[in-house]
Amino acid sequence: MDSPSSSDIINRYLKINEHTTDDEAEEEAVTSAGTLAAKYIQSIYSSPQPVLRREYVERDREGANTHLMEDYFVDSPTYKNSKTLRRHFRMSKRLFLRIDNDLEREYDYFKKKLDARGMLGFTNHQNCMSVLCVLSYRTTTDINDTYLKMVAKMSRDTLGSIIQLYYERYLKGPTWHGPQRIYSVHEREHSLPSMIRSIDCMHWKWGNRLTALRGQYIRGDQKVPTVSLQAVVSYDIWVWSAYFGNPRSNNDINVLEASPVVED
Repeated sequence: MDSPSSSDIINRYLKINEHTTDDEAEEEAVTSAGTLAAKYIQSIYSSPQPVLRREYVERDREGANTHLMEDYFVDSPTYKNSKTLRRHFRMSKRLFLRIDNDLEREYDYFKKKLDARGMLGFTNHQNCMSVLCVLSYRTTTDINDTYLKMVAKMSRDTLGSIIQLYYERYLKGPTWHGPQRIYSVHEREHSLPSMIRSIDCMHWKWGNRLTALRGQYIRGDQKVPTVSLQAVVSYDIWVWSAYFGNPRSNNDINVLEASPVVED
């Protein structure tokens, strides 16, 4: 049934006899409005509504896992150089396997098992690699649908588990016990009491710089544009502060003045 048009509504109201009284006209208007409203509601709910079903895409997750293992983790992988994984995903193979084992040990979610359809789920290598792909290339989780055959939700769940697993050690702010431990190490090794960490400033060559920014990042003693990097690192290679990217000609002193390391 088609819904009433605006012209139908106007014609209904115009049919009121001009000789009728005000009460009769008001009663006729209310009756007509109620009838039109009922017909409009009936026209909406009488038409069949489409049933929206969840779309399912059959992905070859086992083939993707085989491809991943042959690329990096079998005895004779496609990329035999151990540094290839670091170059591709900004992480060493040793560190990758450590995160892989920690997740599998702490969370039953990452253990390979059968799903509700009786099919094997994703391996832990696939879960960890999905996070590395997103973090290394600063892209969305949809990138894993091509190489790892994995939906975006799986990558987000894995990333959340990694944050939860390592937060207490690597992501929270410094505590009172941390500096005290570093004090004792420096005093024992270097006879320097109350020393927390060392600070250093260096220049990194900026090869892929924009041409328009060349003049802002070049110095007289450097033939090519460089970016000043200031880092504060303790003896256990713990990075306490990092600051870089300050334009103009810089040395250690004015980089120290511009950086927030003192406030940190």
